[in-house]
Amino acid sequence: MIDEVTTMNRVDKTISIPAYYQLKEIIRQKIDSHQWKPGAKIPSETQLEKIHHIHRMTVRQGINELCNEGLLYRVRGIGTFVTKQKLERDISNLQSVTLSLRAAGHEIQVKVLTLKTISASQKLSEKLEIEKNEKVIHLERLRFLNGVPFYFENSYLPFRLCPELIHEDLGKASLYFLLEHKYGLSLENGVMKIEAVAADQTRSELLGVRKGFPLLYAEQVVYLDDGHAIQFVETFIRSDKYKYHLARRRKK
Repeated sequence: MIDEVTTMNRVDKTISIPAYYQLKEIIRQKIDSHQWKPGAKIPSETQLEKIHHIHRMTVRQGINELCNEGLLYRVRGIGTFVTKQKLERDISNLQSVTLSLRAAGHEIQVKVLTLKTISASQKLSEKLEIEKNEKVIHLERLRFLNGVPFYFENSYLPFRLCPELIHEDLGKASLYFLLEHKYGLSLENGVMKIEAVAADQTRSELLGVRKGFPLLYAEQVVYLDDGHAIQFVETFIRSDKYKYHLARRRKK
């Protein structure tokens, strides 16, 4: 029965599928088929109410859920629009986020929020496999797409392996490029885990979203070719602006 919704153009009140869900899937199909293109303004709630002969609150529920999923966004006093295409990044390769996105044709700006040395906490000592209270470099960066913040990164690196990094301009230079080509450290691999989290007050302010907005949270430890950990990094990413891509192969 659910599959029938994808071929519908109007909400059908004679079937058991909730009207708001039918409306969601009709709109989703129009977006997926590019009838409604990224950046396009969709019909108003009043227009959708008349087209589908459903209650305004039903329309609003469907629209709200699509906004929460990142497919639509509202501009106060103007209307509701189809979200522009998300940035997509292949994470099968260990590479610079900024350089990989710029190579794909995106205009990315980077702002350094924090660059200082701190003492390793118990968590950092475990992640970086170092002694507790050992000196580490703490780097916070915020990435922007066309002036809009979308990617917050919180990095920690053992100070003894790259002490001069504290003096670099990491708003312009690639961290991985410097580690390999200036400090002679050969990056080998990274171990990453990804989950969905709700934006807290700090992250909502940094990324320009409401508190509770769905974010992608990625945590990674990067290792050198000698097996030593060089970086522990946490990232908080707007789910309406960015997605990961990973090619998988079945093990024979």
